[in-house]
Amino acid sequence: MDSQKVSELKERFSFLCGPIEVDDGWYTLIKDLCLKIENALNNSPNETGFEIFIVTKKMGCLRVYTSNTNPYLESLVIEAERQSCYICEECGSKGQLCYRNNIYKVLCEKHRIMNGFRKVKL
Repeated sequence: MDSQKVSELKERFSFLCGPIEVDDGWYTLIKDLCLKIENALNNSPNETGFEIFIVTKKMGCLRVYTSNTNPYLESLVIEAERQSCYICEECGSKGQLCYRNNIYKVLCEKHRIMNGFRKVKL
């Protein structure tokens, strides 16, 4: 992700502590997730110490690793991870899981063709 976008997210959300290792297309998804988490934390003053310590991907979809979480916050993370499987990681458009040389990414048709990826047949 663009370093300016990473800086914006980290400055806005103090619980976002670790690296963000995904492309720009998921910026809005990650920001929306952080806003939901922030709202939940503000409404539950007893919740302390929550952290997102890495934002990355696994098998082409978003993975968010947290600590000091609770079931509600975890459900927000799981939903964002699920949504990422249908959002182009490069531009944020509707996407599909694709692969090339054992690399998996969710890409729109334009970026799939541009980058030489094939659609994963489920």
